[in-house]
Amino acid sequence: MSKKGFSLAEILIVVVVASVLVAISVPNFLRTIDKENARQAITYLRLIRSAQKVYYSNHQTYVNCNDTTAVQKNLGIEISGGDYAFSVTNASSTTFTARATKTSSFITLTADCTWGKSNDLGYVSVPANGTC
Repeated sequence: MSKKGFSLAEILIVVVVASVLVAISVPNFLRTIDKENARQAITYLRLIRSAQKVYYSNHQTYVNCNDTTAVQKNLGIEISGGDYAFSVTNASSTTFTARATKTSSFITLTADCTWGKSNDLGYVSVPANGTC
């Protein structure tokens, strides 16, 4: 009489191997998602800068926007914040700072194409200063 099936030891080995593979791959997957969200935020910051330039050509000043809704309303652009919230601060007749914020992390872009980011976003590559 032969037995068909797997022993408990064989099943446990498969479960342990699968668990190790998941433990390795999930953090990498989550980091990839964070990188893509940051790239999207950079794209939106470029869009905000372009919209600010159009606003400036009509009003000879830049406009402050306290949140994503104000950015959409005042600049007439459609952005979906996703993980990031967007704002424009320090607006004057010569400059502004657009900011994408995710919890305590942020990415910034000024009118003269100066990029910045918080230290905890070391895995995010922002464009070189002067490059919009």
